[in-house]
Amino acid sequence: MLDLKNIWVLVSINRFIQDTLEDEKTRNGLKLRCTSKLRIQKQEFFEFSEQSVLSNLYWGIDSIEAAIEAQRPEDRSFRLMNSEQMLQVPAMLDEEEVTATIPNRYLVCCSYFYLSVVRKLQGDEWQAALHFLQAVLVSPRLVWTEFASQLCESLFPQSSIRMVQGNCSSRSLESVSSEDEMDEAIREVARRYKECLVYYQVMLYGETPWWRNYCSKQSPRSV
Repeated sequence: MLDLKNIWVLVSINRFIQDTLEDEKTRNGLKLRCTSKLRIQKQEFFEFSEQSVLSNLYWGIDSIEAAIEAQRPEDRSFRLMNSEQMLQVPAMLDEEEVTATIPNRYLVCCSYFYLSVVRKLQGDEWQAALHFLQAVLVSPRLVWTEFASQLCESLFPQSSIRMVQGNCSSRSLESVSSEDEMDEAIREVARRYKECLVYYQVMLYGETPWWRNYCSKQSPRSV
C-alpha cells in the first residue's frame, strides 16, 4: 500500500519547484543568494581545479535559465543536459572540506538543489524530489533559511522533529538545545522520506502515476 503522506512529500516538492520556475523574480533571487558567495575572496594562490569547481556551479545554474528561455525543444534539452553535467562536479565534493575558502557543504547543497530543478524541467518528478531531499541532508539550515522556508515548515513540522528527538512533550522547536541537534533531527526525517520515495520509485517503475498532474497544476497539501 502507498503511504499517501510520502506521496504528498513528492507532490509538495515538485509543486514548490514548479512555482519557483514560473516566477522569474523568485528564480533570480534564488540564483543571487546561491552564487553571491562564489566570488573569490582575497588569497594569494588558488588551485585551477578549485576555480573549475566554482565555475561549474555558476554556469550550471546559469544554463538552467538559458534552458527556460530556449525556444526549440532540442536547445532546451541540450542546455539542461549541459547544466546537469556541470552541477554534478561540485555535487561530488567532500562535504567536510573547503574549496577556494568556501565550505564544500554550501557548494554541494546548492548543487543538489539546482539538480532538482534540472530534473523537474526534464520531467522526472521522482529524481527532482530525491535531489531536493539530498540538499536537505547536506545542509538543512541552508535549504530552510535560503531556498525553501515555507516548504520546509510543511515537510518538517515541529511534531516530527520532536518525535525524532525522542521527546513528545510540548517542547517547542525554538527550545532545542542546539542548532546542530535540530539539523540532525531534520536530516533524519529527510532520510526517511528519501528511503520511502526510492522504494516507491522502484516499485512503480514504468507506471504513469495518478498524482503527476498534481505536481504541476494544483497546490500541495501540508504533510
